[in-house]
Amino acid sequence: MKLILCAFFTLVALYGQAGKPLPQTAVTGKPPIAAKATEARLAGRLEEAIPLFRQGLKTHPKWAEGWYFLGVMHYERDQPRECTDSMKRFVKLAPDVSSGFAFLGLCLFQTKDFDLSLKALVQAERLGLPSGEPLTDVASYHSALLFTKLGNFEKSLIILNFFANREPLDPKIIEIAGITALRMPIFPSELRMDDRELIYRTGRAVLVAGNRRTAEAARLLAEIVNDFPTSPNIHYVYGSLLVSTDPDRGIGVLEKEIEIQPDHLAARILLAVEFLKRGEPDKAIRYGEEAVRLAPVNFTGHVMLGRALAESGIDLDRGIRELEAAMKLEATSPQVRIALASAYAKAGRKEDAAAQRSEFQRLKKLLEEQGK
Repeated sequence: MKLILCAFFTLVALYGQAGKPLPQTAVTGKPPIAAKATEARLAGRLEEAIPLFRQGLKTHPKWAEGWYFLGVMHYERDQPRECTDSMKRFVKLAPDVSSGFAFLGLCLFQTKDFDLSLKALVQAERLGLPSGEPLTDVASYHSALLFTKLGNFEKSLIILNFFANREPLDPKIIEIAGITALRMPIFPSELRMDDRELIYRTGRAVLVAGNRRTAEAARLLAEIVNDFPTSPNIHYVYGSLLVSTDPDRGIGVLEKEIEIQPDHLAARILLAVEFLKRGEPDKAIRYGEEAVRLAPVNFTGHVMLGRALAESGIDLDRGIRELEAAMKLEATSPQVRIALASAYAKAGRKEDAAAQRSEFQRLKKLLEEQGK
């Protein structure tokens, strides 16, 4: 599944993170053989360069630049285990260089160590990869693959939206966008041949929507729904778009998804959100109740039910209990804290409300600092 980087030697610029000064440990302590090794690498003589880099690293194991370029060369030669070993050494010596974590994640992906791969790719994103660079695109694509495989479809779609304004659209991006939108926790290599038309058309529609061509996306999705009326999740994709442009119709389409898949959690969450947004919390209660029943350990259902009960005034005490349950399940969610603060205020619990508002601000700031 490896994607070839457009130009190997453009990675020299990536090493410096678009001009950011490298840590001192990454630029000092070069062995005498470094110049010869670098000359061979720049000339593309990797079979000669790799042994020279290894020789230099034996005498200068803190030569961070050496570990980095040794890892890059192993990546180019499809040697992921050797690349992984080198990049692990590099990120220890230069933990604030994002491209090191990006390569580490890509090499771990090739060895099928998917959990550690995603952790490394997420860290690369947090540190900041330069926009528009080949390495950034490849790392983002693999992050999307992994989030989709793990079932975190929302995060994957956020990543894929960065590709939505590219022309022409990459078929690989269209493919994973379709898989993700249809909530299939698989890699593209696992896709059935019979599903390819649906996947490709859905992926294109989702990316068109991501490019803010909403009317065109709605037309494409309407055609797909007509051609694949019983396919799981296509009504959810269409309804998700419509609730922002034609809410009444969107609600009907989402309810159709529930007819097709009676245990569809995400459709119920979105319906609850829509009714809360419309100021009709009493109508959101039903979907919150069903969401909690379907997924009692999913904090989102408890939030929707808690908000609906509290905001409607039907059962404020129970609404608070549901929101407190959500907080126990996901203590780091700012949304849970602000909803709970509102419910406490409504119940006259001023000190508790103030504490939750303070925690909301803290968590919100923390997520902003992490770039989420």
